[in-house]
Amino acid sequence: MVSNSELADSLDRLRTIALIESAAGALLLNEGTHGELLRSISGHDLSINAVHLPRSLVPGMYPFSWKQTIALRAPGNPVFDIMQPWAGVVALAAGDAMKRSDIVGTSLSEFTRHTRNAVAHDWHFDIRHMNGPAEFDGLQIERSMDGKPLMEYVAVGDLFALVDAVIAALRATRRA
Repeated sequence: MVSNSELADSLDRLRTIALIESAAGALLLNEGTHGELLRSISGHDLSINAVHLPRSLVPGMYPFSWKQTIALRAPGNPVFDIMQPWAGVVALAAGDAMKRSDIVGTSLSEFTRHTRNAVAHDWHFDIRHMNGPAEFDGLQIERSMDGKPLMEYVAVGDLFALVDAVIAALRATRRA
């Protein structure tokens, strides 16, 4: 049996890879011209060392470190097209890690399960049963959302923040 700590470490490595690959993809999208990419997305050059992804309900942004900042101002930005699939891969892995852990019956585990299933079902909620409240950072998944698109409800930054919460929960609950 894999420990919660090992699950958290693996998920953390995958999250890091996804963020790096997303950033590399953003540069390739703009044919590798870093300065032009920053200008095209933000309207000006930026020097802060983070990329910020909007959150749905929680005030603020989800930041991750990078050598330059890409300020994501609105959906429809080409960076979202690169980051959403990677966020989905990591959300799938978070759901699988939570399922393999001994963390069950929490609002986080339920939210993660339904998010994972939505990604697996062509990015649409497929809610067959609710085992309890499914909540994360003010977001709630309800049975009435069955069949609705996941990305009309959450933002890319929410998916990465969810993964961070799963990693923290796995590390806080040590299973030998």
